[in-house]
Amino acid sequence: MWLALDDTKEVVSQCVIYSALFDAYYDQGNDSCLIAAERLYQLSSEISDDNYIIKSLLDFGLYYEVLANEPQRGLEYYQQAYTLASDKNSEKLKDVTYFMGTFFHYLDDYEKAEGYYKQTIELAEVYNDQYRRKATSINLASIYSSQKKYELAERAFMKILDSASVGTEPYLDAMAQSNLGNLYIRQGNFKKAIICLNACVTYFKQADMLTDYLLCLTYIAEASIGQGQSDHLEKVIEELKFNLPGLQDVRTKSLVYSSLSDVYEFLGDYKQALMMKNQHFVYFDSLKQEQREEAIYELEAKYQSELRKNELNELKIKSQQAEINLATQKNKQVILILTSLVFLILIIVFILRSRNASRHALVLQGKNEQIATALSEREILLKEIHHRVKNNLQVISSLLNLQVEELEEEAAAAVRDGQYRVKSMALIHQKLYQENDLIGVRVGDYLESLIDELVDVFFGDSREVDVKVNASFLKLDVDTLIPLGLIINELVTNSLKYAFEGVCQPLLEVKITEVENILHVYVRDNGVGMGSSRLEELNGFGWKMIRSLCRQLKATIAVKQDEGTSVYLQVGRYTLIS
Repeated sequence: MWLALDDTKEVVSQCVIYSALFDAYYDQGNDSCLIAAERLYQLSSEISDDNYIIKSLLDFGLYYEVLANEPQRGLEYYQQAYTLASDKNSEKLKDVTYFMGTFFHYLDDYEKAEGYYKQTIELAEVYNDQYRRKATSINLASIYSSQKKYELAERAFMKILDSASVGTEPYLDAMAQSNLGNLYIRQGNFKKAIICLNACVTYFKQADMLTDYLLCLTYIAEASIGQGQSDHLEKVIEELKFNLPGLQDVRTKSLVYSSLSDVYEFLGDYKQALMMKNQHFVYFDSLKQEQREEAIYELEAKYQSELRKNELNELKIKSQQAEINLATQKNKQVILILTSLVFLILIIVFILRSRNASRHALVLQGKNEQIATALSEREILLKEIHHRVKNNLQVISSLLNLQVEELEEEAAAAVRDGQYRVKSMALIHQKLYQENDLIGVRVGDYLESLIDELVDVFFGDSREVDVKVNASFLKLDVDTLIPLGLIINELVTNSLKYAFEGVCQPLLEVKITEVENILHVYVRDNGVGMGSSRLEELNGFGWKMIRSLCRQLKATIAVKQDEGTSVYLQVGRYTLIS
C-alpha cells in the first residue's frame, strides 16, 4: 500500500518515538519495552524502512535475551536482523554484528564472539564510526583476557588508551582502564591493578554509572585481597551495600554479592560471608551449580568449624572438672561416671537441637528479609518508572509546545492536539506514582483533572463550562485507562473547540458505569451539535484514532444529535481494580 508523503513523515516520527520508548523501558527493566518493539516493527514495515525494521529486530533480541531469559529466541531475532542487514548492505550491519558478538561473549563462546567483533571493527572503520570501533576493541581485548592471552590483551588495551581518541570518549576510556585493571588482577599484578582502577572509579561515580561503578569496586576489593591489605575494605563494603538497592542488572547484583562474600571471608566474618554468598546465588542460581555447592560447603564448613571449636573448649573444661571430682570422690566413681555420661549426652542433644533451631531461624529470617526487600524495591521501582514515564511524556509535551511557535496555524493546531493527547497519558502515570496503588487509577479523579486542564486551555480562568463527571468510584488498570483516556480527551477537546459558540450555559457531562460486564461510557454536551459526518470532516485524524482505540478496547461507538452532541461507547475489554 502506497502512503502519501505527509503520512510517511508521520509514521517515521512515530518510529522515532517508539524506538526511544523501547530504549527507556529496557533501561528500566520494564516488560513494556516489548510493546514498543512490536509497534516499531509494525510501523517500519508499513513504510518499508529497513533501518527501523533492523532496529526493531535487535530490540526483540535484547528483550528475549536479557529480560525474558530466552536466549535462543533472542538469537533468532539477531539472525533475522543479520540476514536483512546483509541483504540490504545496510550500515546497521555494524550494530547487528556487535550485538551478536556480545551475545556469544556472555555465553563464553569466545571463538564466535571474536569473529563478530572483528567484523564489527571492519564495518565501523568503513562507516567511520569511531565510538563503535573503540567499544568493540575493548570487548575484543576482554575476550583475550578471559582466554588467558594476557600479553595480547594488554597490548590491545594499551593501544586503546594510547590512541588519539583518548579524552574524547571518557566513558570508553574508563571502561578500558577498568578492564585493564581486571587483567592485571588475573595476572596477579595487584599493584598495577589498583592504579588502573583508581583512575576510573571516580569517573563512574561522578557520571552516575552505577553498574560500572559497582563492578569497579568489586575489582578493587579483589586486588586489595590479593595484596593482603584490608585498609580500604570497610569503605568498599559500605559503598557496595549502600548502592545495591538502586542496581537493576541481575548479573551485576550477583557479582557484587559474590565480591562482598569474598571480602567478609578475607576479614574472617564467615557468617556474613555465607549470607552474601547465598544472596549471590539467589540472583544467579541457574549458572554454575557446582561452583555454588562447593563455595557454600566451604563457607559452611568454616563457620561450623568455629562453632565446634567453641563447643569443644566448653566440653574440655567440663571434662577436666569431672576428672577433679572423680579423683576426690573415688568411692562414688561409678555414680559420677554414669551421671557425667548422661549429662554429656544431654548437652550434645541440646547443642544439636539449638544448632538446628538457629539454622532454621536464620534461613527463615533471611527469606523474610529477601521478600520484604524485594517487595519494597518493586514498589519503589514501579513508582520511579511511572515518575520517569510521566517526566518523559512532559518533555515530549514541552517539545511539541515549542514546535507550535514555529508552525502555521493549521499545523500548530494539529501539534497542540498531539500535545493534549500526550498530557492525557502523562496524567495517568502521575496519578499512579502519587498513590499507594501502583496498578490502578481512580477514573473519576483522573477525568476531573484531565477535563479541568482542557477547560483551562480553551476558556482560561473564566471557567464558563459546567462540567459533570460521574465514574461510580471505578478504578481501572493502566492498559484500559490509557486508550479510554485518549478517546475521552479527543471527544472533550472537540466539544470545547466547536460546540459552545453562542451557547449561554455550556454543559459538558461524562458518565462511566459498569453493567453486566460491559463498561458504558457517555460523553455529552449541550452545544450547537455536530453530526458524525461533519465530525470526521473536521477532525479526521482524531476520529481515526478514536475508532482504532475502540477496536483495541473491543468497543462500539454511536453518535447522537439531541440538544447537542452525545457519544456513547460500550467497552468489552477492560480490567477493573478492586
